[in-house]
Amino acid sequence: MSLTSQTAPAAFLGRLDMKQKLGIASADDLWTWATEITERRRPSLGTAELPVGDEVVYRGQSHADFGLTSSLYRLCRKALPAGVKEKRLADVEAKVLAAMQGEGLGRRMSDGQLLSVLQHHGVPTRLIDFSRGPLEALYFAVEGRDDTDGRLFIVRAHGRTTSIATTMTLKAVNGDASLPWSSYARGSERAADPWTQTVALVDPEDLDPRMVAQRGVFLVGGLNRRSAGRSMLYKPAGSATASTQLAAELYADVTSLGINFTTTVHEPHQSWPASGWTIQIPSAWKSPIRDRLAGLPESIRRDTMYPPVDEVARLANYAVLEDLAQGSRL
Repeated sequence: MSLTSQTAPAAFLGRLDMKQKLGIASADDLWTWATEITERRRPSLGTAELPVGDEVVYRGQSHADFGLTSSLYRLCRKALPAGVKEKRLADVEAKVLAAMQGEGLGRRMSDGQLLSVLQHHGVPTRLIDFSRGPLEALYFAVEGRDDTDGRLFIVRAHGRTTSIATTMTLKAVNGDASLPWSSYARGSERAADPWTQTVALVDPEDLDPRMVAQRGVFLVGGLNRRSAGRSMLYKPAGSATASTQLAAELYADVTSLGINFTTTVHEPHQSWPASGWTIQIPSAWKSPIRDRLAGLPESIRRDTMYPPVDEVARLANYAVLEDLAQGSRL
């Protein structure tokens, strides 16, 4: 049976689970691995040691069968069954920004800063949320869907010689408020090659309570596509090896960024601007991991990861008024 945009991520990512190589056989083992990474200690389990450092980021998803894709890509994919091209993605992105600016949003902000705000509020963008720490990312992998496996992604944005950059700012540069990548879509379909070969880390550099609590950063880059040197193989049902090439139109359904998912740790593949690894988290592990996260000194739970600012503001106002009322009675 041929793969579809819905089944391709599970078929591809399913063979790349790193639990065995990392020595993770239980929720306790996963916790040990994540805390050792957080504390920058050498792993005490398994035979593999994943990279750490400023260019390594983490993302958790509560459904293991979903690909690593931006919300803007998913929106376009639903409307374009034949596949999404970079030019169409750029056109829709520009229309989203124009529509929001038409509603009065974004005064004195660059297009990138506005995009960051829109991402915070659930508007489709090409930014993909990541965390700098595995524990914060782990929360999102276990926060819900207790009857479904979750997934943790680990990505190293190392770049290539042809990449535009490995880090980007969303602020205006030399008075230019446009998106850093606004000029790279070309022709009727593709992007300029350096943009296709870019996966860049973006630090939003703001004080949004959610982003701070989640140790949040973004990854952004050109739309993943088949090109010279890039190969995405999967193992069909009944096959002993991963020997079948994923259809070109399905590459971006697995990951909309140019990330080479692998089970080995070695020098980066020079055809890819980023390397990735994945851990599939059994559904039975979700509840005990949530309990451990909530029990940390800096508790990781829903209220701390999604700070209820509006509700807290009302509580603060009530506390102030109550204090003033008590003072007036003295």
